Amino acid sequence: MYILSGRSENLEGWHVNPRYDVYMPTKGMVERLASSYDIKPTPVLKKLAGNYSLYSGARLIADMALSEKGSYVRVDKRSSEEVYIADLDHHVSLNKDLLELLEAASVGYLSSFDADYAVVP
Repeated sequence: MYILSGRSENLEGWHVNPRYDVYMPTKGMVERLASSYDIKPTPVLKKLAGNYSLYSGARLIADMALSEKGSYVRVDKRSSEEVYIADLDHHVSLNKDLLELLEAASVGYLSSFDADYAVVP
């Protein structure tokens, strides 16, 4: 569950995976997607192999795929309805429990490797 305003909502199609990364898009990314595809994502879910889910609030508004070679981008738009979300500081405080769950999942995943140290971007 990801809290995006004052209430808890599940992101459509999202589940905890230590190899996924949920982040807030940059202003430039939002502007580019808005001008090219008429969508303004709030959270972005980075999946595997160049696949992303773009959300407005908890609603999935598009799937995006980036090619591993070249500059091909495919966006499959689902909805352009915008949803209010909290500012970044409030967003982090609302999601403290989930962030701790993701941290624990990541530590468990990294602990499964036989290595003395790990570099995590």
